[in-house]
Amino acid sequence: LYQYEITASGEIVFKMTKNVKKTHDRKGEKAAQKLVEEEHWISMEDACAIAFAHAGIDDPAQVLEYEIGLEDEKNQYYYEIEFTDGEFEYEYEIDALTGTPLSFEKERT
Repeated sequence: LYQYEITASGEIVFKMTKNVKKTHDRKGEKAAQKLVEEEHWISMEDACAIAFAHAGIDDPAQVLEYEIGLEDEKNQYYYEIEFTDGEFEYEYEIDALTGTPLSFEKERT
């Protein structure tokens, strides 16, 4: 539904996908936040923190670049997170309601 790309410099690039009309990025960001609040989902920041901790990354500054998207599969919502620390590339699916890692992959760059 919503995808954020956050570069190492902290720049946030927001994209909306899948059955959502693109109107204005700020409206989209507010819509995503509203879904998090109304559905009691974890935030994208929390999802990233969970993925980083699971990957053994203690300091978020170790992450050079990452992307996060909110996905829906058979009414199960999860965050899809891809990131790199320069040595490995990681892919995670984090349950948007519980924060549980659903799947993960680690590959040497």
